[in-house]
Amino acid sequence: MSLYAVALRAAGAPTLAPSPVLTAAGKSPDEAAAFLRAYPGFLGRRLQLAEARALAADADKAGFPTLIAAEADLPSPPPAVFPEKIEIADDGFYAAAAGARLFVPYDSVTLIAAAAYEAPVEPATLPAFKAGLLARIPALAGRRPPELPLPARETRLLADIVGGTEPLRLRFQPEDLDFSPLGRELSLSSEANFRKLLGEIAARSFRAAGSACLAALLAGRPLGPLRYGGAGACDEALVRLLLAAAA
Repeated sequence: MSLYAVALRAAGAPTLAPSPVLTAAGKSPDEAAAFLRAYPGFLGRRLQLAEARALAADADKAGFPTLIAAEADLPSPPPAVFPEKIEIADDGFYAAAAGARLFVPYDSVTLIAAAAYEAPVEPATLPAFKAGLLARIPALAGRRPPELPLPARETRLLADIVGGTEPLRLRFQPEDLDFSPLGRELSLSSEANFRKLLGEIAARSFRAAGSACLAALLAGRPLGPLRYGGAGACDEALVRLLLAAAA
């Protein structure tokens, strides 16, 4: 039996904007927020057709135009390429990745999907290592280990750019990018450098659809309300954006 997804048509819809639709359908506010952060742009996944149609009708009435797609027909993004350096040129940009130098014309870019997402702070210090080691000692001695605080979380950025003749999916991760080609406009802030780089590409890519996070990032608006629940949610958001772009 086929299962269906209900997705928003608007490419730039804010992450939590359709929460009232899901709460009216029976989810609690926390459940609605958790679903929308895990599946950005989707109102429902793996639904029976009748359920999908009812949810889509309610969303349309609330001012959120939707589309229904079979789960089996959802688009698969191209495999990701992770650039280390981007160089802006007149008619496209060059991406250095894994020893190759790729050229992407601006007129071939169809999607720029920036995203802000939650991720645990990776413990990279000696005190953090000691804390983890000490927490395991009672367990080795047969005693109940002490309760440790939940790991801290931080907001990270990434952007998927779909373009090129193949096409390619270039996943930009600020922590892995060499921003030196920005020259005199290079900042001490990786977020500012990321904003500048994406702005240069977006301004020249007239055919490209963009995510709500891209618009907020380029405008310098807070990204917290648009934050996704994790790195996996960025992939779900990309699927939805590709679906909306093809509709």
